[in-house]
Amino acid sequence: MTGDRGARLHVPPERLTMTTGQPTQPLTQPVDTDCPQVQAKFLQVDGQRFHIRGVSYGTFAESAAGVPFPTPEMVRRDFAMMRAIGLNTVRLYDVPPTWLLDLATEQDLRIILGIPWPQHLCLDRAGRQEVLHQVREVARACGRHAAVLMCCVGNEIPTQIVRWYGKKQTERFIQDLCAAARDAAPDALITYINYPSTEYLELPFLDLVGFNVYLHDRRAFQSYLARLQLLAGDRPLFLGELGFDSLRHGQEWQAQMLQAQLRDVFDYGLCGAVVFTWTDDWFRGGHQVTDWAFGLVDRARQPKPAYHALGEILAQTPFRSDWRWPSISVVVAAYNAAATLDDCLTSLTQLTYPDYEVIVVNDGSTDTTGDIAEKYATVDPRLRVVHTANGGLGAARNVGLAEARGEIVAYTDADCRANPDWLYYLALTLINKPVVGVGGPNLVPPDDGQVARCVGQAPGGPTHILLSDEVAEHIPGCNMAFWKWALDELAGFNPVYRQAGDDVDVCWRLQARGYGLGFSPAAIVWHHRRDSVRAYLKQQAGYGRAEALLERLHPGKFNGLGQVRWAGRIYGLPLVSSLLARSRIYQGVFGSAPFQSLYQPAAGWLAYLYQTPEWYALLGLLALLSAFAPWLFLVPVGALALRVIQVLQAGAGTQVDPRLPWLQRWKQRALIAVLHFLQPLARAWGRLRGGLGPFRLAGAPPGAGTVPAHVAVRPHHGLRCRLTLAFWGQAGQEKDTFLKQLMERLQASRCVTNPNSGWEGWDLRVTQGLVAGAILLAAVEDHGGPKRLLRLRVRFETPPWLGAGLLALAALVAIGVGRLSATGALLGLTLPLAMTAWILWQRARLVARLRWAACQVAEEMDMWELR
Repeated sequence: MTGDRGARLHVPPERLTMTTGQPTQPLTQPVDTDCPQVQAKFLQVDGQRFHIRGVSYGTFAESAAGVPFPTPEMVRRDFAMMRAIGLNTVRLYDVPPTWLLDLATEQDLRIILGIPWPQHLCLDRAGRQEVLHQVREVARACGRHAAVLMCCVGNEIPTQIVRWYGKKQTERFIQDLCAAARDAAPDALITYINYPSTEYLELPFLDLVGFNVYLHDRRAFQSYLARLQLLAGDRPLFLGELGFDSLRHGQEWQAQMLQAQLRDVFDYGLCGAVVFTWTDDWFRGGHQVTDWAFGLVDRARQPKPAYHALGEILAQTPFRSDWRWPSISVVVAAYNAAATLDDCLTSLTQLTYPDYEVIVVNDGSTDTTGDIAEKYATVDPRLRVVHTANGGLGAARNVGLAEARGEIVAYTDADCRANPDWLYYLALTLINKPVVGVGGPNLVPPDDGQVARCVGQAPGGPTHILLSDEVAEHIPGCNMAFWKWALDELAGFNPVYRQAGDDVDVCWRLQARGYGLGFSPAAIVWHHRRDSVRAYLKQQAGYGRAEALLERLHPGKFNGLGQVRWAGRIYGLPLVSSLLARSRIYQGVFGSAPFQSLYQPAAGWLAYLYQTPEWYALLGLLALLSAFAPWLFLVPVGALALRVIQVLQAGAGTQVDPRLPWLQRWKQRALIAVLHFLQPLARAWGRLRGGLGPFRLAGAPPGAGTVPAHVAVRPHHGLRCRLTLAFWGQAGQEKDTFLKQLMERLQASRCVTNPNSGWEGWDLRVTQGLVAGAILLAAVEDHGGPKRLLRLRVRFETPPWLGAGLLALAALVAIGVGRLSATGALLGLTLPLAMTAWILWQRARLVARLRWAACQVAEEMDMWELR
């Protein structure tokens, strides 16, 4: 709220005054020498993993001593009752007196320190400055106390206030609040508690993400947890409030719902939750609240059923101890991995999962990889080493699969470090969801160097691709697990993939069989990135070669630009199309929607154009032709300028550690921008070396020697706009079967096929390369008994942008002809004519390919063409 647009309300200083119970003063309690820390999506306190098992406390009416808390004796009894059922965190909404923090330390409780201010009001500049001052003073007075887990600079700014000031200004004000708190308490964790109505606020500067969530439907609650985990990214997520009113729904129902939702909180990998509230004694807005009863105990501090139910569920967190967890085999394929294998195996021997083994496949390494693995095998019976000749990544993973004894086979790389609870979260998803495979995030280790951290924020790295908040389309090979029977059904990985691509291939093959893949945000591994720009570009070139191989084996998964046609969202990458489309917020009528989300636009084909060899070949050709028509040079210059703006935007928008000096932060952003610029070039070079060349033709055309002559390529067929075919059969052939087999046949010949979405009047769209396309409509006539006549109507189409581009190019050439020599004019006119001829040839090839594929399918279905 840093702007002054719109009407303003000056709030008198007395309205901003916060009751602290006593004047702000230096702490008498020693400060915390082992401050809470963030480790990826979890918290660590005193060197141990810390799950928030919390309850809110207050708000209360002022006591006789003038503080908004009960007496010290009552607080001591309350804290003791909390500890008795396993609670370890208390969330406060008023600034506490020092004696309350000292009592929390005595009971081994941690405090979420809420810093109150009038966030329900529109503040003018003076009011906002007063709020910043108060936040700074409270953080300085209390933020360094040993009992404080984190400082919360705000809680649920109402959606109407956010809309009044605007999304960006609200985000900047919250960032200013966080900066003020960090300035006063540099070692404290800082957060802001959001809620679904302002979910769209983007607050990457928070140390951890908090949300208040009240949902009674359990499935809706689970779905929203999955969504919040993705919004949180690689930061911890906790629920600042969840609770149920026993006055309206009954005490037994309250107890059952608390147990169910807390179970979901830990199963979905949150770092904890705060139950609202401790007692029915609740004072709000100057009045005692009597028509709500969210407490675990009543006003007389008598436990309700929810109190005992909470103790039972907390005893089983974060993971159930009464389950028989499936056995898991962890496979590590290692080739010349001596630099990182020791770190990897150390983490794998420290996993907390009850039943697992580790299989290291030494894939013909020439360094000390085998010796390092054998050293671990001699001291840990759960670890085995298999030595093989070098066969590549896919073959090595198959060796591990054959050696695995577990019901689940999990894969990670030799340059990864696993989170101690990694296997628990993989197993939970496989057990609870209808999926055969699951993956998780792979994060940059905090001890990696500056270049590696920048590479971790550059495009092209291993990342997950999700169809929804819980369903994956692709899971990266460095962090994936499958039911063993599912991999056995596929006969494992394809050994043709020696360096990369095997994970993509196995995901696609499983999905082709109708199986699903899941994603667990808490199943974390730390993945060392390349520590130099040269190594990063070499890796990207290798990925490009793998994509070329994937395109040959899965042509239907690639578009005309040679890019994978992902149906889901690629996480961890910048929005490269942000110059062309902006995100939108669904706010509802009058801003009243209870769940207000930020929707990012899908990246269109223009966003991927700069990643293709064809794009650079075309720009190079235009640059050469500019020697004859200088105005043509404006096209590559403009394209380059647009690309520079994109990468600068990506670099400037990257979140780096705010505690770094400003010069170092901008150096990192500059390097990230450079990597964004170079990555597509390296990937395109790899595709070229792998055979995914520019202006490639979609496979070899059918020749007269293999199919009837009437389906061979004929150049004049490029002028055709329509094609009608008819096939007769006497075996009850059906349309759906014919179309499915036709799709498979066309995909095998490297055409891209898309069935209609249900809204179109056609059945199938086929594209070949960049310029040739067709839409198909099929109908079957029933001629009695099993006799069928299948009719197929094809309409050929050319992308509208291509026709417009040719006309524009021809017009520009015509304008420039008068200024050129005869030779220059001839060369200028040759370009659009040559492109037109190439387009017609591509269409002729598609005509021949469609007729050939249809004839092949008809023959397999015992049908013949009527001509």
